[in-house]
Amino acid sequence: MCASCEKKRIHNIHLNEFQKQLNASFKDATTTPFNNSDLKRFRGLDFFQIDSNYIVKAEIMLINNAKKIKLNTSTGSKLNVIKCAELIFIINTQEYKLSAYKYVDSNDYPPNHLFVPFLDKTNGDETYGGGRYLDLFQDSTAKITIDFNNSYNPLCAYNESYSCPIVPKENFLDISVKAGVKY
Repeated sequence: MCASCEKKRIHNIHLNEFQKQLNASFKDATTTPFNNSDLKRFRGLDFFQIDSNYIVKAEIMLINNAKKIKLNTSTGSKLNVIKCAELIFIINTQEYKLSAYKYVDSNDYPPNHLFVPFLDKTNGDETYGGGRYLDLFQDSTAKITIDFNNSYNPLCAYNESYSCPIVPKENFLDISVKAGVKY
């Protein structure tokens, strides 16, 4: 059963467009990760308040001769990705780094898509214990905007039949990222 569906909470009425679309996809029976009984109880995801401190410009450090690697998944399978870049950014005067990946075996994403899974100090308490994800889109510059308000839980947080990439330990941020989807 969906634990977050049972909690009584006040939903944030100030959602950004990404968050509105995410809620809409979860409410749609054709795209939701929920089973029928959980979908009937679903009233919307719980988000942190939008916080501009978690919208940062990052420097993209491309990895030359990036090789295909395999990320472990929640079901024990492996996902082929390329670790293609490191994103370096500052939050509250502290510098952080996240690895960014490209999917190898999927045509579901445009070539400029970067998959950025991350862990932070909110995991297991305020957010899903397995971490959260970001989808970013690289342009022709050496910078990229990371909006942590658009971070979301892997689908396996809502339904264990999904196979989700496990966040690599190197993508742990030693900070509480109070932005995006809550647990």
